Amino acid sequence: MIHRVRMTDRIVPTARRLKVLGLAVVGLCATTAQAVSPVTLSYAVNNQWQGGYCAVVKVTNPNNEAVDWSGSLVVSGAVQNVWNAVWTQSGSSLLLRGDGWNKTLAPHATAESIGFCANGTPAPAPAPAPAPAPAWQSIAKEGQTFTVNGTQ
Repeated sequence: MIHRVRMTDRIVPTARRLKVLGLAVVGLCATTAQAVSPVTLSYAVNNQWQGGYCAVVKVTNPNNEAVDWSGSLVVSGAVQNVWNAVWTQSGSSLLLRGDGWNKTLAPHATAESIGFCANGTPAPAPAPAPAPAPAWQSIAKEGQTFTVNGTQ
């Protein structure tokens, strides 16, 4: 006796299983994705000569979670090389992102192993924002004395 099985009898159950499996995989990926969070990029020129300069880039993650970093800097001249980052340049905008091994920046961490060299004269660096006064300064009043560990 020959049993005949229609192809649709095999395909439909398999498709249903794959659909359920696909939903499970999508759900798994969605729970492990990192949130997109901003980082701060700045640079300081550490070497300059007639016709060019090099600078060290500082990437800071102010967030409470690790992030895959990327950002841009305004630079002067044509960038010739970059180390420890993936880069592209469009006009004066240098776009940087982490490279495989350093793409994820821990919470409240700073990376300073990134840098670049460019032709031209560096643009003046913007003035840094003033640091907030430490909390202890704002509570001490003139003429007031206090003791710390028995020392005044």
